[in-house]
Amino acid sequence: MQHVVDEFVFQNDEIARSIILAMNELAETHTYEEMSIRQICEKANVSRTTFYRRFDGKIEAAEWVMRRVSAIGLAQIGRTLTWHEGITMTLAATKRFAAFFRAGGEWGDSAARRIMDDFTSYHVGMFIDTVTRYKRIRLDEGLEYVLRFWVYSLCDALFFWRISDFAIPVNQMAEYLERAVPAEIHEMLQEPVSLTGDEVFFKLREESEENIA
Repeated sequence: MQHVVDEFVFQNDEIARSIILAMNELAETHTYEEMSIRQICEKANVSRTTFYRRFDGKIEAAEWVMRRVSAIGLAQIGRTLTWHEGITMTLAATKRFAAFFRAGGEWGDSAARRIMDDFTSYHVGMFIDTVTRYKRIRLDEGLEYVLRFWVYSLCDALFFWRISDFAIPVNQMAEYLERAVPAEIHEMLQEPVSLTGDEVFFKLREESEENIA
């Protein structure tokens, strides 16, 4: 499962792959505050110049991972993936980078809040864009509020799932999260406008239906 998730997260960005995987490995024993740029570069086998050419710093790298994890899953709901497929992809990728996300939760409050706010705002923007641009549906103020509230609830659920050490299997967790989607929002985005993303979900599933659990 790991190499399939990595394929879609990094999409041939080998510098980002080296840096993020190095940070994920370091996060097994270090918080983000404890790991240094020097340690990251040594483990990733890149120079400081290369690191800073790709990322402004550790926080930006963390934000990039969260967005990429979302981009292959949740952000594709209603575009190329169904709710179950999109949620499953993001859960699988979150579990793949478990140490990375765990270390983020141990960062200073201001940094952790910035990352969470960015993660939430990104999702709200992507769902609104899918509804209005891809589905050509106008969201009234009430529905937009419901969508925002659900996204914040989703982020909280992902946080508690992660700190539980992923006690609930991916597929089961995906089912729970899909049931919590407000009915009108679910109906708007259930049918993808394109099926080109099916290869993402099915390739992951073919890797091992057992491993994804």
